[in-house]
Amino acid sequence: MANSHDPVKISGWPLDEITIWVAVSPVPLITDWPDGCCEISGFYICSPERRARRAAWTTAVTQMGYEVKESTREILLPERAAAIRAGLGVHGLNGLMITPDHGSFVQITALMVHAAPPPYARGPEYDLSPGCGYCGDCIKACPTGAISEDGINTQKCLRSYMNRLDEMPENDYSNMGRRIMGCDTCQFACPKNAGLKRESPPVDLIDCMKLEKLLTNPAFDRISKYFKLYEPSV
Repeated sequence: MANSHDPVKISGWPLDEITIWVAVSPVPLITDWPDGCCEISGFYICSPERRARRAAWTTAVTQMGYEVKESTREILLPERAAAIRAGLGVHGLNGLMITPDHGSFVQITALMVHAAPPPYARGPEYDLSPGCGYCGDCIKACPTGAISEDGINTQKCLRSYMNRLDEMPENDYSNMGRRIMGCDTCQFACPKNAGLKRESPPVDLIDCMKLEKLLTNPAFDRISKYFKLYEPSV
């Protein structure tokens, strides 16, 4: 486990006294942004809902008598790994977890609880889950060539470059398109997501995301209703 995703470092508790509780919720497949609008992934549009769910869950678990720890900016909970070990999904070649009902369009909410793992807890043998089938469609679709048969190079992922624009190769500038946060290209190409319903962006958000408005009079108060760019995530 990478040091930046080590529950012991977050909590200070011994490993045999740590249980990570995880849950998943669907994320809308946002498409059909009108001309003249910038684009945001549905994951970020739903991030306030995830924060609210986590806060409510933390309160409930604390009232049950458990101590709870959360991620920090420096050390993050291994949310995706914990969800896969819990049996909620399998690894995808693009590095995302794929669930039976919602494909890879899910958010993972995780709490680290000061409690010994139950005797039926799954072990590391579940870390290498069967996977997605490795059809290669995400490899072909990735705008920056970040995905290969060996998996994903997260440092080359377009979404990652959005947080490191000074490191983005000049040849990849045009791959940004109208995106300002998130890239769902590999997910739209994945057959596991083919049957999911696609949705239009919220009407009031469309108005906020018009390029002219963002450049001249951005409505940050209305935009923040939907997403917060710098929430820690895994």
